[in-house]
Amino acid sequence: MANRIPPSLAWLIDKRARIDGEIQKTKKAISQVRALLRELKSIEGDLAAIDRAMALHDIEVNLELIRPIRSQQNRIKAPHGLLTRLLLQRLAAANGQPVPTSDLAAFVAVRFEEAGVEAVGKKRLHHSVRERLKCLLHEGRVCRHHPELGNKMGRWSANETDFKK
Repeated sequence: MANRIPPSLAWLIDKRARIDGEIQKTKKAISQVRALLRELKSIEGDLAAIDRAMALHDIEVNLELIRPIRSQQNRIKAPHGLLTRLLLQRLAAANGQPVPTSDLAAFVAVRFEEAGVEAVGKKRLHHSVRERLKCLLHEGRVCRHHPELGNKMGRWSANETDFKK
């Protein structure tokens, strides 16, 4: 007969595992904060350089009147246009047949890795693919084959004009 772990010991084991999990999560958050601080220092340097260059011009610009523009929070660091090219390439290869969003994301992930793009999480990549497909839909370059609302799996195809190129 197997020895039974006493409830008090089981509680301690569980408690220890949860605390260790919180420590790991906190350490990961700290490393992300350090990376963000390095990025902040770099972009603050870029801003200071631009301010110095603007001060050299004959036309005086009040820097306080320039309103900040927020860039995309989850932008993937890939060469400009690569995501769009890959999506349209995969959709064109489907010969007009709808392709699920998950297949498109998987295709992009493989091609990003081949292109040496910094690895991103599956969820973040899937979100970027979805958002880019929505923009391409509004531009008339892709067609949606699923309801706009609801939780049906997205299916997309290239618009005929892009498909024939």
